[in-house]
Amino acid sequence: MTPEVARVLVDNHLQRLMIFSIVMLLWGLIAWRRNPEGPKFGFATMTAAWSSINLLIVLVSGNDRGLPNLAALNSFLVLNLWLNVVYIVVGAAVGLRTKDRAQGAGWAVVVQGVALLVLDGLLYGQLMAK
Repeated sequence: MTPEVARVLVDNHLQRLMIFSIVMLLWGLIAWRRNPEGPKFGFATMTAAWSSINLLIVLVSGNDRGLPNLAALNSFLVLNLWLNVVYIVVGAAVGLRTKDRAQGAGWAVVVQGVALLVLDGLLYGQLMAK
């Protein structure tokens, strides 16, 4: 695979992440206003916060127009895939073992972790297939 093809794949990945993050941010903000307490509030707050961070990552990464180092990109994605699994496990543990806002925040971490696992896995699979 050429770095030019990898650049296109990364740009497409960032676009998918941006769309997902905007949708989740809007959903989180709307839900946050409607549910000012309890697990739903925790879920909405964590969703909005995590989506904001994702959008910041997209903006910073999107400004880098250089060609990616393929070995470093693959290593970074493998690390991200493992971190996504950790997010899912930790979020589920918090969701199952706590109550109120923390419980909702834990389940929001699970949702974000699963989504990032899918998105990062898609990019990793595309890079490995070419």
